[in-house]
Amino acid sequence: MKSKKSLNIIANSLSDELFLNSPDGKEVISYKTLIRNFKKFIEKSGGDIKSMKDSSGKIFFEESESIFIKAILRESIDKNSYIYKFLKDKDDEVSFDQIKEFMDNIHDYMQSKLPEEECNAYMAYMDQALQYSVIMELHNIYNFIECINLNLQNCIYTFHLKSMINLRKKLEQEFVRITANSILNIEQFCEFVNQASKIFDGDASQLLNYNDFDLLTQIEYSNRDKDTLKYINSNPLVKKYIEEKIGKSIDEIFKGVINRID
Repeated sequence: MKSKKSLNIIANSLSDELFLNSPDGKEVISYKTLIRNFKKFIEKSGGDIKSMKDSSGKIFFEESESIFIKAILRESIDKNSYIYKFLKDKDDEVSFDQIKEFMDNIHDYMQSKLPEEECNAYMAYMDQALQYSVIMELHNIYNFIECINLNLQNCIYTFHLKSMINLRKKLEQEFVRITANSILNIEQFCEFVNQASKIFDGDASQLLNYNDFDLLTQIEYSNRDKDTLKYINSNPLVKKYIEEKIGKSIDEIFKGVINRID
């Protein structure tokens, strides 16, 4: 049976490694800071740090997991890295290229140290946690619109303008369709939470608990809950509609969940 490594040992090992490779022989970062970075990463990614601890309050990882953790922690101290800004709540300042560079760095670090199947599994986790593929598709959509505009520049102005207006109208139609479906899905989800949480005396946190599922499922559904509440609270008309429809405030519907997600 292979021995496991504690988070403390992984963080200490990386801290020593960074110290030995530092040009001036000075401490780069303490292991305690690395541990704090890891815990914040798990929390911001939708995971539950408490569920990772054993009975003694320590966190242990398999050998392959420790390599993945090291890859994350190395990036967490680089001020130009996406993950550094993600942990500092400054990820809105990050460009797509910085996110891609971060994902490439993580992959490159693990590629030479792990079997391909395990490396791909960890990359799938990162994709879920950071919604990287969604961001990539959004980037691609912007690029397509730019390319359409460029390809129309050899046409007369009126045709160019008409083509862009037609494109905008198609996007508007898709916007209306998706928005209507989104509000309907949110209404149904809130109604489900309101009804199903009654068996837990109205405590939705017990209903929306995914600790018994695999990690990717935990992240996917935790992010769904977080993004749904964020959407509701940032759209007053939607919030008012949901509350009037169900007859309860959002705080009452998601009792026990609001503070956990915030």
